[in-house]
Amino acid sequence: MSAGWLVFFVILGCLVCHEAGHGLAATLLGVKVREVLVGLGPRLLSGRVGGVAVSLRALPVGAGVDVDDESFAAAPLWKRVMLLLAGPMGNVAGCVVALALLGWTWMGRPGWWMVWFALGGTARVLGATVAVLAGGPGELVGPVGLAKMVSEMGGAPGTGLLVFACVSAGLAVFNLLPVVPLDGGRLLLEFMGGRVSVAARRRAELCGAVLLGVLVVVVFLADLAKVLR
Repeated sequence: MSAGWLVFFVILGCLVCHEAGHGLAATLLGVKVREVLVGLGPRLLSGRVGGVAVSLRALPVGAGVDVDDESFAAAPLWKRVMLLLAGPMGNVAGCVVALALLGWTWMGRPGWWMVWFALGGTARVLGATVAVLAGGPGELVGPVGLAKMVSEMGGAPGTGLLVFACVSAGLAVFNLLPVVPLDGGRLLLEFMGGRVSVAARRRAELCGAVLLGVLVVVVFLADLAKVLR
C-alpha cells in the first residue's frame, strides 16, 4: 500500500473511532442518536444497527454522529459532558489498542506486558502532542507531511499501527482545545450554561470554523513547501 493510501485509511479510521465514542456514549446515556454517518456527502447505502440508522456516504473523508438536539439539551449536564468527552476517549482507546498490537507485532508474542507497553506509549504520545500544541519541540503536520514521513519509514513492520496510534492520540488532544466547534469548545459552552445566548454560540461556531479552516490551510501549505524543497 502506498504512503498516501495508508495515511488516508489511518485518518478515516481515527475519525470513525472518534465518532464511535460519541455514538456509544449517546446510546448508553439514553441520548437519542438520529444517524451514524460513515463518510460525508450524498447517502449511498443505509440501514439500521441496533435500532440506530447507519448510512454509507459518497465521500470517504470523515464520519459523524447526528444526535437529536432536544434529547441532548434535555440531558443533565454530566451526561452532556460525558458524551462530548467520549469522542476523544474513543481516540485514546484506539491509540492504546494500536500500540498493544504494535508491541505484539514487534515482539511476536502476546502477554500482559502489552498492556503496560500500550498504556505507557499512549501517555508518551499524548504528552508529546500536548507539547507540540503548546509550542514545544516538534511541529504540526498534515496529511501531506504525514505521507512523506510514512514514505521515509520505508515500510517498516507495524508502520500503519504506529501512525494510527500517533494520529488517534493527536486527534484526541486537538479536539479538546477550547475552540468551537471542537469538543473542547462545546464543553466550555456547556459549563457556561445559559450565560451564552444562541446567537453568541452561533458566532463562536462561525469564528472557530474559520480559525480551524485557516489552520488547515497553513499546515497544508507548510507541508507542501517541505515536500517541494
